[in-house]
Amino acid sequence: MADFKDKGNEAFKAGNYPKAIDLYTAGIETEPNNAALFSNRSAAYLKLEDFAKARRDAEMCIELDVKWSKGWWRKGTAQLHDAEYHAAKATFQQGLKHCPGDDNLLKGLDKASKGVEQLDKIQGAVDDFDPDGPSTRDPRTDDNSPDNPDRTTALPVPAKVQDPVDIFPGDAATEIDRIKSAPNHYAVLHVSTDADNVTLKKNYYTLARMLHPDKCQLDGADDAMTAVSQAYDTLTNVVKKTLYDQFLSQTGADNEHPNQTYQEWESRQQPVQLPKWLSVLLEIKGCGWILAILVFALLLPFVIVLLVVYVIIAILTLPIRLIYSHCFPEKYAQMTEQRERDRVKMEEEAQDRIFAHVKMEKRRGRLFCAGSEDVRGGLRRTRLCTWVRMTTERMEKEHPRRRVCEGGIGLLQSFET
Repeated sequence: MADFKDKGNEAFKAGNYPKAIDLYTAGIETEPNNAALFSNRSAAYLKLEDFAKARRDAEMCIELDVKWSKGWWRKGTAQLHDAEYHAAKATFQQGLKHCPGDDNLLKGLDKASKGVEQLDKIQGAVDDFDPDGPSTRDPRTDDNSPDNPDRTTALPVPAKVQDPVDIFPGDAATEIDRIKSAPNHYAVLHVSTDADNVTLKKNYYTLARMLHPDKCQLDGADDAMTAVSQAYDTLTNVVKKTLYDQFLSQTGADNEHPNQTYQEWESRQQPVQLPKWLSVLLEIKGCGWILAILVFALLLPFVIVLLVVYVIIAILTLPIRLIYSHCFPEKYAQMTEQRERDRVKMEEEAQDRIFAHVKMEKRRGRLFCAGSEDVRGGLRRTRLCTWVRMTTERMEKEHPRRRVCEGGIGLLQSFET
């Protein structure tokens, strides 16, 4: 679990939030009761602006450890991003009851309180406004009124209205129209030419969630999603991006083909010239089999050397084991038993990892695993059979002349069947 958490933290610091989420998820599957993993994955979802999943992981973190202040803070932060100021304020207040004096919770409570005040002011202004009521402004005394002849101050200049195209992301219909008229891949993803992979990935996920065919049924959504996927695939590949930038730089200078597409430009490029010896080699029939045989012939001596070394080590250690088993039988028996216990422990840990989701779903109250009673019963029978077998073997080693109890063997056989 620590490896997944550390690697996830490194990916998070590097800005690779999807990879961090995958690593935290793998750690959760290994240890589903670790609140830190849910908290870290919630932080990664916040970076990707997936506030619903961030809130869900934060709630899971709170359920596992109510004293974990970051769980309350991440839940309240997700609610703030969704403009749920009253809910965020209640979350921060409840978190301070369990974690009094936490700086992050205090700062979050301050932001939520300011948001609640702004909402209350807006709501009060809307409630008090009467569109049919008389105006309280006197045009003779109001300096900003155009009916006042003595007005000396200029009317306020209206603020510049932002072009809907510059607002990202817009609604699905706006984004489909924008992508249709986009001149290049950078415009499709709404990024600059020097955008990094984090920005590309963020905008791609934003558009993919909006325009995916399973969620968007508007006309042109499929073509827009295809354009987004092609743009992302091209700009995140170093080789493809270099060629595409070269295409953009040569588009305006090519007077013979002023309106050429990227596919047309790529088809007119000179093919890569291979070395003559490689061209001749590729023209030979069965060249692939010849190369495979050569590689096998080169690697065969190394394999033989490794096998010989393994056999020599096994032969050299065999007398040592025999001497140790005859001269120190008790210690040798203890070592053998310890190895068997370690092997059994490893098998049990592997089974626990396989059926960890059963425990997790049961703890959440949503046990979806069919036949879970059979699973738990099978685990108990496996562990009991292992214990009976180890006990029987130990009795045979300690008392070789004494007949082993037939009841233990019968019990073992009944459980195995």
